[in-house]
Formats: sequence, structure tokens, C-alpha cells
Amino acid sequence: MNELARLYPVQFIEGFNENEEPTRGRFLTWGNYGIAIPYTPNITYNLVRIEIYGSPKHLPKKKEHAVKFYTDHKDNPSNNCLAEGKVLIPGDVGEQWLSIELAQAITVFAKHKYWLSIEEYPLRFAIGRAEDGEELSLRANPSGLWVSSGSGCRCMLKFFGRVLPTS
Repeated sequence: MNELARLYPVQFIEGFNENEEPTRGRFLTWGNYGIAIPYTPNITYNLVRIEIYGSPKHLPKKKEHAVKFYTDHKDNPSNNCLAEGKVLIPGDVGEQWLSIELAQAITVFAKHKYWLSIEEYPLRFAIGRAEDGEELSLRANPSGLWVSSGSGCRCMLKFFGRVLPTS
């Protein structure tokens, strides 16, 4: 174990609707284009991993979806991709937290908006919704331009990382 991992272990930092009751049997289904979910952290930290609540479809074995983490430009994902990663979809079916592993850890700054984007469709999982909680204004990418989805969604997300000392 390296010194950084020992002194500053990866831990749960914050989430959206992570403690809410999931809406059973109702999931966000998206068209044949990308989706982006906004994230504005409350603190500055080193982001390592994200979890999203979802329901895998029937799969013969584990699958992956590519994800990207963008900066914000005029309330939409910018062309600046800070990190890439993958959503790990288990072969078993059922509502569960799905892990999003980033290829490298990145520092996210408090009060700056970022976008978690899943651009590959069709998805091999459905995104879960919370019964109550904070609505997030999603973006869609039907023709290479990000546009508002027109309605909010109570996606369930958890963010994990390291809080590093600052001077």
C-alpha cells in the first residue's frame, strides 16, 4: 500500500439521493443517444470512483459501458474530458449500485459543475430513480449537441475519493 492510500484512504464523500427509497419497477430509459448527469461537489477532493443505482438487463456475462467526466460550458458538458472510465455491469439482474471506475483519479473543485456522461447506447442497464429527493437536470446528445432533457430525474449517485490537505 502506498503512503497516499494509507494516509488518505478512499471514502464516501457525498451523494445525490443515495439515502432515498428507489422507485421500484420504474427506471429511466433513454433514446439511442448519450446522456449526461450534472454534478457540483460541495467540497474539493480527489475523485476516484462513482456509483449509480440501476438495474442490469439479462446478460450472459459481465459487460462494461464507457463513461466520460466533463467540465461544464454554459450549463452543458464541454469538449474538455477530464477522465474516462467504465460502468461495470454484473451478469446478474436486479436493482443494485453499479460501480463506475475512473481510469485515473481527478481533483474536482467545490462549487464547479461537472458532467458524468454515458454516451454509448443502448444501455445494458436502466438508471434507477428515487421516490423523493433532488431532481437533476439531465442532458441528451441526439445529434452531437447537448440539449436539456426537458425534465428532471432523481438519479441516485454516490461519489468516492480522497480528501487531501490544503494549505
